[in-house]
Amino acid sequence: MKSVLTTILMGLSLNLFAASEIKVENPRMRLTPPGSKTSAIFMKISNHSKKDLKLVEVKGDFAGQFELHTMEMSGEKMVMRRVESISIKQHETTELKSGGLHIMVFNIKNPLVEGQSHKVNLIFDDKSVISTDVKITKE
Repeated sequence: MKSVLTTILMGLSLNLFAASEIKVENPRMRLTPPGSKTSAIFMKISNHSKKDLKLVEVKGDFAGQFELHTMEMSGEKMVMRRVESISIKQHETTELKSGGLHIMVFNIKNPLVEGQSHKVNLIFDDKSVISTDVKITKE
């Protein structure tokens, strides 16, 4: 029993160590027009670890669905498409921004209020999780 507990604690420690090497800056979500249930989240994610990481999932209890997206040119048109992951290379910063990589938020449960924040969990391919507060802005 003692060895099982030790193994679990070591796994949790490694997960926390990995998460401490990921830094999130300026997480924000666009204020929606009245009645809209869709928005987008933007931020900078810095990876100070010695390995490449991928953001693979986002969770939060204020909305029904979160998807990772990118914007790209298709002929003469800019189109949005879903991606399975967002890469954050070791010792680099990836910016999630309008017109590029971002997190789409669908089925928002309650109207968003400028200045308020909602918690999201960013889940990475190494199983590390970063919880961050996303501020509602007019941006």
